[in-house]
Amino acid sequence: MVEVIDAVVHEFGFEDESDIWERTRVPYRCWARWIVWSLMCEIGLSAKQTGVRTGRDHSSVLNGITRLREEVVNNADIRGIFQRVSAIVDE
Repeated sequence: MVEVIDAVVHEFGFEDESDIWERTRVPYRCWARWIVWSLMCEIGLSAKQTGVRTGRDHSSVLNGITRLREEVVNNADIRGIFQRVSAIVDE
């Protein structure tokens, strides 16, 4: 899980992981959260476990993952970031 967060912090140019969890709807911060949630679920955590570990409820996690899927299809920049972070995590 730490690798996922570190990769997202680096890819988005954040100072630290607190930038991901800030309660805001600024798009790039939302995208960062959604990527973390998606990858956490891909590595085997449930939406509930992911939410507990990141301070959100499971429905927020599921909604974020759904919205990320839409962004990956429609936004080449987010698609690229997601692919790069996924590659780092898969190593």
